[in-house]
Order: sequence, then structure tokens, then C-alpha cells
Amino acid sequence: MKLSDARSYAVLPLRTREKILGVIVMQSQEPQNFDSNTLTTLQIMTDHIATQLDNAQLFAERENALEAERACPNPRWI
Repeated sequence: MKLSDARSYAVLPLRTREKILGVIVMQSQEPQNFDSNTLTTLQIMTDHIATQLDNAQLFAERENALEAERACPNPRWI
């Protein structure tokens, strides 16, 4: 579907810990296709996605810190 064919949109933030990581944009050819129940379900899904993205980022940061610590010849003296 081309953007010009869309009749309704839903823009859902990927938010976690008071920050927005991005957005997910949904579109439909049907006008007013996203009712409140659908939007609530989609927001719950995007909240879970954002949490997983945030967890992956925290895990990567932790791994990088551990690698840096392992690279130090004597980390107890730092």
C-alpha cells in the first residue's frame, strides 16, 4: 500500500523509563480503522517492544563494561 492510499493512521510511541526510543506507524485503507480497543492493544504491544529494546541496550552496555574490566591488568586498583 502506498502512503497516498492510507485512510487512517496510528502512530504509537516506543517508550520506556520516561524516554521515547522511536515510533511505530500503522496505516489502513479503511477510514477510522483503529478503535480504542485496538489502539490500547497496539500500545501494550509497543510498550513490550520498547522494554525489550531497552533491556537489550542495557545488556550490551553491561557486556561492554565487563569486557573493559577484563581488559584491565589489575582492576582492583582502579
